[in-house]
Amino acid sequence: MLKKNATIVVTIALLLSVLFINLISLHKFIRIDLTKEKKYTLSPASVKTMQGLEDVMSLTAYFTDGLPMPYASYPRYVQDLLEEYRSVSLDKLSFEFLDPMYEETASDKVKKKEATRDVFGRLVREPTSVESELMEIGIEPVEIRMIEDDQQQTKRAYMGIVIHYQGKQEVIPVVQNLLDLEKEITLLMRKLIRKKLPIVALVSDVPHASLSKWIHLASQSAVIKEVQFTQNAEELNEVDALIIAGNPKKLSKNILVKIDEFVRAGKGVALLIDRFGIDTQTFQAYQEEESVLFPVWDWLSSYGVVMGYDLVADANCAHINLNEEQDGMLLNVPIRYPFIPEISVLDQDSLLTRGLTGVMLPFVASLQLKNSAHIQTVALASSSKNSWVEIAPINTNPKRDWGDGQLSVTGPHVLVAQVKNKAMQSNEKNWRLLVSGTSSFLWDFFLSGSSQALALNLVDWLLADEELLAMRNRALVDLPINSDLSDETKALLKYGNIFGAPLLLLLYGLVRRSLREKRRKRFL
Repeated sequence: MLKKNATIVVTIALLLSVLFINLISLHKFIRIDLTKEKKYTLSPASVKTMQGLEDVMSLTAYFTDGLPMPYASYPRYVQDLLEEYRSVSLDKLSFEFLDPMYEETASDKVKKKEATRDVFGRLVREPTSVESELMEIGIEPVEIRMIEDDQQQTKRAYMGIVIHYQGKQEVIPVVQNLLDLEKEITLLMRKLIRKKLPIVALVSDVPHASLSKWIHLASQSAVIKEVQFTQNAEELNEVDALIIAGNPKKLSKNILVKIDEFVRAGKGVALLIDRFGIDTQTFQAYQEEESVLFPVWDWLSSYGVVMGYDLVADANCAHINLNEEQDGMLLNVPIRYPFIPEISVLDQDSLLTRGLTGVMLPFVASLQLKNSAHIQTVALASSSKNSWVEIAPINTNPKRDWGDGQLSVTGPHVLVAQVKNKAMQSNEKNWRLLVSGTSSFLWDFFLSGSSQALALNLVDWLLADEELLAMRNRALVDLPINSDLSDETKALLKYGNIFGAPLLLLLYGLVRRSLREKRRKRFL
């Protein structure tokens, strides 16, 4: 009886302790991060940004109340994140949460009742004063489907954030990906705090429209300045980094001398060279015959990089959608296309590529690397062992027969490389030179997923912004299964992950039970 009463007392004490801890947590912010990459701990870049505030920064988070899951958890997550920002800001960050519906006036509520339906049955009404105000600052409503009164309905909701600092403001129109939210907020904070953004010169013969999305996204970290080189490339005197994308035919010897000085001064340079032009509508490749005479090849060779006059094809590749007519119907059919390699072998020691996998590098030429006493070349991205190269004339038709018996697998091939200086001269700094056999991962047509992450990482890497790079990569790091493993090994890893933990737990329970039985028998 005494033992039973003790058990009841312990149980009640445990329940009261849990209740007490929960009551405290409502007023005291505490978060324990057990992830390997500390994804849920404020990054050094965010901490440094907060500690660099000269004046008070304020945030207003607009969230509609009563949202369905998973959106119902967003406000709490945002509040926890902002609490972390405030805790390291030395009392220079304030924030508030507002539900736009509660800010409506009596006149606004009348307008909402006067809604009519258009020809498609959608509700149409005049915007309320609150909606108009939010629209002016860039906060747009989103339509969320939810079940209410046993019916599927659409609810207009707000999930945006406005950041104010020294009379300026930046906006996150809609909070979408919580894992990327810290990165978004810190990028905008840094943009507000900086007196002057660094300038990255873009020299490209790729149409501006094909790079518009990348330019827009990269502009959060730097000013992307599109330039055309003059004879002596004086434009480099006013920029912090340089990206050359497309065909290098305009890189004369005089310009390359200036770029060489730029590299040796420790400023970032990326040569994203397209060996062949590609029509993204027909996937037809074309080349310029005089490209073999460009002086850039000799210049690259002096840095230990030789670019092949070829395209790399890989059995590990992305899908493209083609229109095919079947039984009189036009269908959108996905097919594998080896000229868009999907790269899983990336250097995990470089902040540029750490955590990335599945990067698409369409229509990419191979690189051959050679080290010397003063130069070290590092392969950052390579094709799989099931890859090969094709030289001109190249049949890039997606519908070609890939099993025609003429393919010779020769992979892996280096596709992206970094050049480092081993022994620095007295006036030299660490080089930041990147070479890629394609610029297409910057194009709007291919800019998505890990390819987009690489394209945005490139700007921070060129500017040596390692803290921001580390923050970007935290959300990307995972442990993918190596695509070169055998099917049997992959299956073993897969089912080991699924059933391994439950079996270990079951084994632990059996061992514990066996030990208890032995102890019980000793007392009998």
